[in-house]
Amino acid sequence: KSFKDIEKAKTENKTAVFFGFQNCSPIEDDIGLVEKGSKQICAYAKIAGYYGPLSKEELKASKSKHGVLAKDYNAKDFKRLNAIELCEVVELPNPITYEHKPGAVIWVKVGEQDEVVKQLKGMLAS
Repeated sequence: KSFKDIEKAKTENKTAVFFGFQNCSPIEDDIGLVEKGSKQICAYAKIAGYYGPLSKEELKASKSKHGVLAKDYNAKDFKRLNAIELCEVVELPNPITYEHKPGAVIWVKVGEQDEVVKQLKGMLAS
């Protein structure tokens, strides 16, 4: 929900992010991580892998990678069965505003907006 969650995950060596959709298609670009509701990219990451859908047993076995609480994944309505493993996560010194598409967004494809790419290249080169 916020970059603090990502920072916490990094310090705990957790690498997976769970999304609540089924049959996820691979993201071919690097992604910008967005603080919920901010319309700003606060971090940049590369995709290391895709997993899922995962069973509750697989979720339990991979607890060291994701940090999802057992009470959450054991709930009847838990739907976050696909995971995307992140690597090379970089917190940006200044958030980058992007054009927000409709829907719940916690990540965006970095290459879709020229101004975002320009600003990101400048920050990562520093």
